Amino acid sequence: MAKKKELLTKRLVIDGFNLIYKFETLHTFMRHSELKRAMDGLVEILNKYQKKSGKHIHIVYDGKKEEGVNTRTENRGKIKITFSLDQTADTVIMDFIKQTRSPGDYTVVTSDKQVLSFVHRHKAHFFLSENFETLISETLTKPENPLPDPKEKPDIENLSPEELSFWESLFTKQQK
Repeated sequence: MAKKKELLTKRLVIDGFNLIYKFETLHTFMRHSELKRAMDGLVEILNKYQKKSGKHIHIVYDGKKEEGVNTRTENRGKIKITFSLDQTADTVIMDFIKQTRSPGDYTVVTSDKQVLSFVHRHKAHFFLSENFETLISETLTKPENPLPDPKEKPDIENLSPEELSFWESLFTKQQK
């Protein structure tokens, strides 16, 4: 059996805490017991990524939103968040993939071997959390519309004769 490669589909299901630990700043918040700050930080990062990528993002966190709060789901911007309450996030993610009609439409972002194996068996896609962190960081630091290098000359040698004629006529008309 060939090894399945990572693939990003339009719909992402993310193991929240698994991804939090891949971002150094968020990991630091977790080490200092600043759980809410780490979770909010991940949502903020993913909202920025969502705006650039257009992906549908669903984060699944282990446990409760806060002690004593039994909220199961909420939306923050275009991000859907599920709290697993008395289950693990892994169980919630696997149940979701198992119950969806089109698991191939989803990519699960995790590095958990049990979840990865399950995702593979159910014909969904995966993306490792550490690679997703790299992708997000590169996406968010890349300029929106980079300006062309002014020293770079246009490649007119690859224009067809029709294209060259069109541009020549256009500029000739403008000069008259």
